[in-house]
Order: sequence, then C-alpha cells, then structure tokens
Amino acid sequence: MLPFCIISALFNLSGCASLQVPVTINDEALYYLKGPSGAVEMHFLTSGQTDLTLSQWNAISEGMVCMGLSSFDDFNKEISDLCSQVTCDYNTVKAFAALYSKLKAEAGQ
Repeated sequence: MLPFCIISALFNLSGCASLQVPVTINDEALYYLKGPSGAVEMHFLTSGQTDLTLSQWNAISEGMVCMGLSSFDDFNKEISDLCSQVTCDYNTVKAFAALYSKLKAEAGQ
C-alpha cells in the first residue's frame, strides 16, 4: 500500500491525502562551476558557501554528475508542485528556496 500512496500523492490521486510519510532530505553539497575560477560549494539545507579554487575542484570532481541551471529550475518547480499536494516541512522548503536563490545569484539571474 505504501508505494501506491506515494504515487497517489505525486499524481494527486485520492485515498492517501491523510497519509504522512516522512522523507529525509540530507544536507548534501551542491557545486556551482565557475570555469577556470573553480567552483562554489553550497548545501541543500544549511546556509553559507565556500569558494573552491580550480585545483580544489579538480581534486574532488571526478565521478560527479552535473546538471544545468535550467534542470534545477525544473527541479525547483517539481518540489513546489509536490509541496502544493502534500504537506512539506516549512524549514526544509525555506532552505531549498534559499539554495535556489543562491544558485540563481551565482549565475547572475
């Protein structure tokens, strides 16, 4: 029943509106690449950021998966859509919104 309820919440189907399934979002690092200048390290849930030189970035970047800012725009919209259908923790949503704003600011948008 649990997978159906999660799918129901995602697709706005009836029957699971009262079910609350806690989902943990880890405070993972996220990097904004700045070309030859290196990168900026940010985190999903905590504020602040760390500038990395190109050599620091090169030392940690092997095996990483990257996505463009437009993909992150889509991800932000999907999180917003999901939270409009199910109850999301306010502090987590606020932290994600702050991260999204920092990414946009780094990109000059």
